[in-house]
Amino acid sequence: MKEDHRGRLEFLQIPGTDTCVVAIHDYVPSLPWFIYKYTQAKVHLGVMYAFGKHVKRRIDKNV
Repeated sequence: MKEDHRGRLEFLQIPGTDTCVVAIHDYVPSLPWFIYKYTQAKVHLGVMYAFGKHVKRRIDKNV
């Protein structure tokens, strides 16, 4: 039987700064690792980069 993994996304703001750390915990891709590493992982990296830019624009807009 396949284990049930539930990944989670965590946002932490470093106290006294405007720095936010985003972390993914316990994520298990549905693709085999060697395929995920060269395909979907690259997409995830791009999505997180775009998300960071989006958050920065929102913060700059409100300051």
